[in-house]
Amino acid sequence: MDAPPVVTAGTREDGRSRSLWRRLTRRPITLAMIVVAVLWTIILLTAPYERWRSLGVSGGFEVFSGDYWSLFTSSFAHANLIHLFFNVYWLAILGGYTEEHFGRRFYALLIVICTFCSSTFELSVAGETGIGLSGVVYGIFGFLWGTKLFGKQQHPVLDGKTIQLFLIWLFLCVVLSATGTMAIGNVAHFSGLIVGLLTALLCFKQSLFVKSLLPATIVLSAATLFYSPWSEPWLRASAFKAHSKGDFRLAEEYYTRLLSRNPEDDWVLENRAEVREELGKVKEAQEDKQRAEQLRTKKK
Repeated sequence: MDAPPVVTAGTREDGRSRSLWRRLTRRPITLAMIVVAVLWTIILLTAPYERWRSLGVSGGFEVFSGDYWSLFTSSFAHANLIHLFFNVYWLAILGGYTEEHFGRRFYALLIVICTFCSSTFELSVAGETGIGLSGVVYGIFGFLWGTKLFGKQQHPVLDGKTIQLFLIWLFLCVVLSATGTMAIGNVAHFSGLIVGLLTALLCFKQSLFVKSLLPATIVLSAATLFYSPWSEPWLRASAFKAHSKGDFRLAEEYYTRLLSRNPEDDWVLENRAEVREELGKVKEAQEDKQRAEQLRTKKK
């Protein structure tokens, strides 16, 4: 990425007295994202959960199985209107400013990278991509903050209070998640922030090591789609793929690892019974079937 143009301490946003709407019309990417996010969220919230996959929000198992588009489409969906409002608000302020002052191509690339990395890391660690533009917003914030830290640039939309607000909310979200108060995609927040900071670092620092950090992060995030053995959805998807391809030994290994985590998963037991029959392990297969039937009866 090319280094962004320098913004001096005396710079002010052009036409500060203009309406927000008029500003957004000069920032088409931001405006389009806001419109799509609002419409997408309204449609999603009025649809039954069973239709969410068809609306671009797939579960972890489905994404690891090939619904890779959900890494991007799920960012436009939000859990509720408050969630939507705050993301759209900060996207309009920070995103719109970034688009106008650093160029649309740079801005679009930054959004794509932040979306991909925040979704993949959230998927790998939490088992879901998460929903909402929070990872993107934190990525944009991280980039602007990074240009301030590494390039000594000043931005009228990013004063000390705004930086404090973003950092306090970042760690408050961890507390809210840990206490079970709210379900929040903290990994997406942190990974978006890191990607934004690395993008700024890439623009201002010249050493080969520093310039390799952002590409390495992107490669690592992509690799987690194909290898996340600590993730239950990844294990499920991998087991099912191996099972479908006839690699029964590998499928049995994955199913067994899943059962070590949850011995009462009747779906896994039933599938392991099938692969064990294919492997000639008749007795073990029968035991799995009986256990799966007992668990299904117990659930009824």
